[in-house]
Amino acid sequence: MENFSGSGYVLAETILLLALMYGGIRFTRGFRNDLKKRSVLLAAACAGFAGLALETSLILIYQSAHGYVFTRIGLMFASFMFGSACGAVFARKSAGEEPGIIASCLALSVLMLLLPLFAWNMQPIVYHLFLLAGGALTGMVFSIVLKLLPQRAGEIYAADLFGACAGGAVTGGLLVPVAGFAATCAATAALCFLGTVPLAVSLGKRNHGKNV
Repeated sequence: MENFSGSGYVLAETILLLALMYGGIRFTRGFRNDLKKRSVLLAAACAGFAGLALETSLILIYQSAHGYVFTRIGLMFASFMFGSACGAVFARKSAGEEPGIIASCLALSVLMLLLPLFAWNMQPIVYHLFLLAGGALTGMVFSIVLKLLPQRAGEIYAADLFGACAGGAVTGGLLVPVAGFAATCAATAALCFLGTVPLAVSLGKRNHGKNV
């Protein structure tokens, strides 16, 4: 186990990241000529990444601040998943489509930027509020994307899981140990913001075409 925590851990992390990159490339080939679908799925993947990055960061911050996590980790996971369920239900009843995805991803970016400001002085309830909010926004993105592309449910779920897997692996295994919490949150916020750009461009082109 001691050997695995060194070079073996780095090797496992590298293999996982390479597998994610390969899977992502293979996955997006089927949407090469469809900017709308590709941009929507990219936003879903980025939201999945940000959601798991937020969750992983909060668990690591809690452990660093309090010295233990143990039974609390179950409650933290539950808070995130409950937020995801609430966000999905709310989004299914709302009328927003692409603008709703963009707004939710931008709100995730803001949430990630706020996290370092509160990280080391948070009461336990604040951890759960962050997780509820992050879960709700992630669930909203997934639900709205599913409304836009109901015939692509499998691909949407795969995109969300690709992003979530990358978020957990990169945050806990690379960004936090190398760059620290503040830089990790900033990088995740930037990624989530950039993930909305193709969708905003696609939406702008379609709206321009309608007005011409």
